[in-house]
Amino acid sequence: MMKRGYEETSSSSSSLHSKPRLSSHNGIHRGEGHGVEDDSTKSLAQKVADHYISRSNQTLEEREVSPIIHLKKLNNWIKSVLIQLYTHRDDVVLDLACGKGGDLIKWDKARIGYYVGVDIADGSMTFGVKR
Repeated sequence: MMKRGYEETSSSSSSLHSKPRLSSHNGIHRGEGHGVEDDSTKSLAQKVADHYISRSNQTLEEREVSPIIHLKKLNNWIKSVLIQLYTHRDDVVLDLACGKGGDLIKWDKARIGYYVGVDIADGSMTFGVKR
């Protein structure tokens, strides 16, 4: 498990402006059976991947007429703010469920050092690489 903590600094005024850092937490409890894949899990994972692969890429105009466009814009704004608050220059990022790479510009603006995106849908990953 990882948890965020603040770096300690010698002056109290600079500690107020320091960004949170990830730190390791010892004493992780690992239950039995985690990480075991059976046929039903693989089948479900394939269904999820197929769903995302089958979705068509929408144009900007198509996205703008979506009934939930305002919610999508709010979610993207929140992600942008969180990325800017909690990343440091040259950080390494592992983006789980990265999809088609819609957040790549956000990570680029944060000036991270290295990015790894992982997604269950290979088709999404292929599209993301093209971005």
